[in-house]
Amino acid sequence: MRLLAALFVCVLTVGIQVGASFLDLEAISPVTSIDAPEYDSILFINDAFTGLPPELAPIEAAIVEYQMLNQSLSSGMVVPFLTHPDKTLILGLTGSLKKDYADSRLIHDAAAKAAKTLKSLSLRKPNLIVGEFKTNLGQDRHPWAQGIWPQITAILGAFHEIYVPLEVREAHPEVYPRIDKFGVYNAKTDVIKFAKAIEEGAYIHRDLCASDQERMTPPRIEEYIKEHFQQVDGLTFTSEKINKTAYPMIDAVNRVVEGVPEYEGRVVKMTYTPADANGVTETHYLIGKGVTYDSGGLSIKVNNGMRWMRKDTCGATSIVGLMRTLQMLRPPHLQVHGRLGFVRNGVGSEAYAVDEIIPSRAGVRSRIGSTDAEGRNVMVDLLAEAVEEAVKPEVKAPHLFTIATLTGHVGSSFGHLPAVLDNGPARSGKTAQKIRDAGALVADVAQVSSLRREDYENCYPITEYEDLQQRNTHPGTVFYRGHQYPAAWMIMSSKLDRVRS
Repeated sequence: MRLLAALFVCVLTVGIQVGASFLDLEAISPVTSIDAPEYDSILFINDAFTGLPPELAPIEAAIVEYQMLNQSLSSGMVVPFLTHPDKTLILGLTGSLKKDYADSRLIHDAAAKAAKTLKSLSLRKPNLIVGEFKTNLGQDRHPWAQGIWPQITAILGAFHEIYVPLEVREAHPEVYPRIDKFGVYNAKTDVIKFAKAIEEGAYIHRDLCASDQERMTPPRIEEYIKEHFQQVDGLTFTSEKINKTAYPMIDAVNRVVEGVPEYEGRVVKMTYTPADANGVTETHYLIGKGVTYDSGGLSIKVNNGMRWMRKDTCGATSIVGLMRTLQMLRPPHLQVHGRLGFVRNGVGSEAYAVDEIIPSRAGVRSRIGSTDAEGRNVMVDLLAEAVEEAVKPEVKAPHLFTIATLTGHVGSSFGHLPAVLDNGPARSGKTAQKIRDAGALVADVAQVSSLRREDYENCYPITEYEDLQQRNTHPGTVFYRGHQYPAAWMIMSSKLDRVRS
């Protein structure tokens, strides 16, 4: 989610137009003194605890004195602060930023560890103080450790830990919110606004994606969106059941639950438009995979492979969260369309099967190689629809993105880091590099990957019956360019490859 939000860092100075919907996020405010008596603790985030500026000298003195008793200082540790009104100082130490592998996650994780200790102590009014990170000084300074970014990243890290899951809020309303006040020392108002907007989008994303598959079925996701979004401040949205004619690939996945009201799929469309539509210079289409539970279908997942598959909806839900961020920040130059397919990939007598030939919305017929490759099916019709819209002359500078928990191959390749890859026009504009660099500012580190000729060839037909293969049948498909060729298939199946600027 934050990786997407980082694309819009240029709108930092735009005022928020929509009030926060979450009580703990409403509690964030700037603080001008480290001695503010209304707070019960200090979260101190920095790379070191000596050589601090004069206004932070009391913090340095308290830590140095405590170190005489305990040489092993670490993030999350509590230091007595008896000369201070707050009494409690919680450390979030990153260590030196001069390491070759240092990135902004050091700040995020240090703040999260400090907030975890805050939570364990039932303290409810922290004052966040972010240091200067002096080990970042010199010729090789990291952009993410300069200016506004350390404060923003520390806020995001702390609230990642403070967040109370939706199902916990519903089952135990007395535990929410976890905090009453959250100060940020020496922070500009625009920094607070920007961090709030990103984190509110992240809260919505977590509510939708992390809740279990029965709490967030497609119809209940639709209900959540209607409850949490008003069609004001530039945002509009619609929701409909799966139209077989318009979305034949989505329908193939959905048909196993067709007629089952609890699980029937939805196509949700959300659009952000700035107040002055004539000022739009770029149009973004964000296509999201929202598989609310992935059993693998008839290509069923085995050996505990279904664990965590409630989270196969995270691509689409991250876009829902981003739409709230846009609604709050109101960038004046962007129009953004979210196109989201929410379906359940189940098993039953009506389930689609391997070897079927199914057309996409663009009329490209693909032979199904695996029903567990359903994510690309869910997105390709929405991508084809976006292509139809994007080529219209009135659309300004269109950019198309598919966003998904698409394949375990990314995890095999890069661990928990997302992969970003371009087609030709996006590569010319260095889009993947821009996303990588923007995410690096706010602790959403990404790996840039590449599409190659082999990825397209992998999808070519093997008989005259089909136009494409939806998934190859190579026994090593889980490691043989497993996250690249699905993108090539979607490009060809949506006919995006036939569009010329």
